[in-house]
Amino acid sequence: MKRVMYYLDIRTNLPAGGPDRDFSRELLKKGLRCRDGCGGIPTEHEGEPATVRYTWKPSLAIESATRAEGLMTPMWRAISRYLPNAVVGTFEWHRPDGVIVPVKQYVSVYVPVLDRVCLRGFRKYSICRQCGAVRCRDVNAKKYVLTGDLRDRRVAMTMSRGILVDKKMRDKLAAMKLRGLRFYPYEIRDEPLDGRPASLDDWPQLAKWRKKRSR
Repeated sequence: MKRVMYYLDIRTNLPAGGPDRDFSRELLKKGLRCRDGCGGIPTEHEGEPATVRYTWKPSLAIESATRAEGLMTPMWRAISRYLPNAVVGTFEWHRPDGVIVPVKQYVSVYVPVLDRVCLRGFRKYSICRQCGAVRCRDVNAKKYVLTGDLRDRRVAMTMSRGILVDKKMRDKLAAMKLRGLRFYPYEIRDEPLDGRPASLDDWPQLAKWRKKRSR
């Protein structure tokens, strides 16, 4: 029987909020957001709480942004114990009248890159030069996650800051009926299909970021 983890996604037919682009550009200028297009946090700033700021009032279970995911607090309470290394920050709404107000029904969440899992493919990957995040660039490839990368975790964050959960957690979240939430399965495999080492720690290109890693 095929083993899977479920990616937390949002139905695309629902209106979604939008990150504050001026705020995002400001973060880039200050060196608080990766320049390579991964949208992450440079290694030297990992561990600092991230603020997510939207120009629309959020309403969905997940509101994605650069640097961190915006999660409804009920969802975060359900999964938080399984992401012990997560860095939790705040969520803000930049209202049309220019006032910035906190949105207490949401938190921002990210996990340090070394604790994330990589969605693997068959050939092409990109590596962010600011944080070391690895992303599969195979067009239309059916991605998968490796057993060794998951390390028996029930909940994990991907390199692109998406969240994977096991079936038991998937069923729990589905029962909560969070607005817009849907689940996309990714197969769990024991060995990679890309001809590369199974552990990212063994990729020579990643030595700069992973040489200090300890398990």
